[in-house]
Amino acid sequence: MSSNTKPSIGIVGGTGDLGRGLAVRLAKAGHPLIIGSRNAEQAVASAEAVSAVLAERGIAHPAISGADNVATAQQGDIVFVTVPFGAHQPTLESIRDAVQGKVVVDVTVPLVPPQSRSRSAAGRGECGADCADPTGRGGSRGERFPKRGGRSLAGRHGNPL
Repeated sequence: MSSNTKPSIGIVGGTGDLGRGLAVRLAKAGHPLIIGSRNAEQAVASAEAVSAVLAERGIAHPAISGADNVATAQQGDIVFVTVPFGAHQPTLESIRDAVQGKVVVDVTVPLVPPQSRSRSAAGRGECGADCADPTGRGGSRGERFPKRGGRSLAGRHGNPL
């Protein structure tokens, strides 16, 4: 864990609504963040946008940085995976080595747009973790998070930022 009092959190695929919504909440709670994307420049821009919104709201927050997904998984003490279902499997394969021994929270929803509550792209339940073991260890995992969209997580006026 980092030298901060709270663990750093990497958000793989953190540039979408869900990732940014989580970033806002976790930064408000005092966690240093690394926002990840396949494109590091996009991740840096998203981190700057989240920081600016928090500053605009008068919310003090720890460091928020951006990096590619693999670097994000390497740097985070805890790693959230918030990628679209279509990118789920290749993303997990790309970060597998980086997340060994870490807590991985996979909030991927196995739906293919247009989003439908009754149709699972994976054909297996509601949890994206049913589709892959991100650590490759076959370990236990939590399931059935309450369903809240990125806009709901971000709060204020339904704006993810």
